[in-house]
Amino acid sequence: ERVHFNYLKGEAICLRSFAYYEILKLWGDAPYNFEPVDILDPNSIYKPVAPRVEIFQKLREDLKLAAELMPWSEGCPGGAKNFTGRPSKAFALGLRARINLMYAGYGLQRESEIVEYNTKDKALRAELYQEVANDCSMILEHEENKIIKYEDGGFEKVFKNICQGVTDYSQSEVIWEIPFLDGVRGQLLNRCGLRVNKDRLNAFGKLKNTTLSNSSNGMVAVTP
Repeated sequence: ERVHFNYLKGEAICLRSFAYYEILKLWGDAPYNFEPVDILDPNSIYKPVAPRVEIFQKLREDLKLAAELMPWSEGCPGGAKNFTGRPSKAFALGLRARINLMYAGYGLQRESEIVEYNTKDKALRAELYQEVANDCSMILEHEENKIIKYEDGGFEKVFKNICQGVTDYSQSEVIWEIPFLDGVRGQLLNRCGLRVNKDRLNAFGKLKNTTLSNSSNGMVAVTP
């Protein structure tokens, strides 16, 4: 069905964009490839470092397309409906806003080793900031009922929901989070990941994961 196909295409674009977002945060200028890879052509695999502005612009365009392809969370198909482990239109718009803020902001430049604007185009920076405002306004306008108000618990409620593993987006302000395994998700405030050499596929919830986890130490145990 077309709606499902469009969602999966938008989800794939979002996940690729998020991967490049992490690369940009860590390295700034970096190789990139948005075309199918020909394994017989080394030039298709090994790419030279490209200016980050090229990647920023491509991600900006990609996430605009993803937001058009994907419905809001309550309209996502199958197991993606109201599930914080899968992207939605809100996530595509939110990620584009984050990336556009980076695009318009400062960065350590490879050539000069000084911090300056990622783009020197003032008109483009103004356009990016306006785009951020528009994207965030769309999310706030549509998702207003998901914002936990102060009188309903505010940030304390948000924090408790995260710690309790609430993955129903209709009950959470979290637009998207990276799941580790179904029902486990890295065990926030408990363990840093799951012991993967025993009953990995059957793991569920805090108690069983704690029972099966390796002995912890000061490096990987409780989050302060």
